[in-house]
Amino acid sequence: LAGFVTYADLMKLPQTRFSARGDANFPHGAELSGVSLDDLIRSLGGSLSGELVAAVCDDGYEAHYTSEYRSAHQPYLVLSINGRQPGGWGKIGDGSYRPYLISHAGFTPAFRIVSHPDEPQIPYGVVELKLMRQDTVLNALRPAAEGLADSPERKGYEIAFQNCLRCHNDGAIGGRKSGVDWQTVAREANRDPAGFRALIRDPQSRNRSASMPANPQYDTQTLQALTAYFQAFHSGRNR
Repeated sequence: LAGFVTYADLMKLPQTRFSARGDANFPHGAELSGVSLDDLIRSLGGSLSGELVAAVCDDGYEAHYTSEYRSAHQPYLVLSINGRQPGGWGKIGDGSYRPYLISHAGFTPAFRIVSHPDEPQIPYGVVELKLMRQDTVLNALRPAAEGLADSPERKGYEIAFQNCLRCHNDGAIGGRKSGVDWQTVAREANRDPAGFRALIRDPQSRNRSASMPANPQYDTQTLQALTAYFQAFHSGRNR
């Protein structure tokens, strides 16, 4: 499922108009219009149950939409903001909303893993949507010995998939904004677990020039789960 879809082609698909609520990209609110990612997948001949959508941004950031996430939150590829097409969208912070962004008509967290809540995936500056086989992606990231559903490794895997994968890549999947790949992260968790946990909670305390956002909300159990996952991933890749 590869190809180029024009803005005019996207405008022919069914659209929904909604108010952005709880979207940090629109602190003062906005009226948006867009096409749901599920409708977009259908238009491209994909399978709703089998596809993972990766939204690649111009700065290397990457957001990920599993079938479960799409079912729970109904994300939309935004085509207009307050009635304006992309050419009139302007800037956000140091970047631009253009050429595309993704939002929701409201977002209610669907889960909480230790101290990590389900987070909205709301990227801007989206330049590409990749449709990938969901099982293939998830199986590559799961630790070799995944254990029980409530094991630290499994909890860490689920947190890492939603949070860490946005800026760290494992081959073709995952963001490249950080310039540090999944295997390097795993090696650090294995080499220096205490330093790894400190880096996640407060990156600037370890490296003043670090661009990684801090996670002061992560408690000890959450940090231990992430460490356990990346250590298991490292062990599985180095058997």
